[in-house]
Amino acid sequence: MSTLNERATTSAPLVPVDPERRALETQIEQAKHRLVRDLNRASKLLRHAAGTAGRGLLRVALLGAVVVVGLVAALLRRRHRIRVTWK
Repeated sequence: MSTLNERATTSAPLVPVDPERRALETQIEQAKHRLVRDLNRASKLLRHAAGTAGRGLLRVALLGAVVVVGLVAALLRRRHRIRVTWK
């Protein structure tokens, strides 16, 4: 009884190896690997940029909140004439 591999090789005719086709397939595989590597690098840079922008936006929001609190405190102090004495 022959195995599956033996039956597959005996029933299928041998196809001659085309060196140009083989070289083209190799170039295509290499291009795929380069594309995946470049996409991963771009994704990493985008995540880094998004994180940096997010931190910058957080800083701007916190600074804005501090300014608003300061303005509100100044208006309340002016409206109620809160006196501050230094000892």
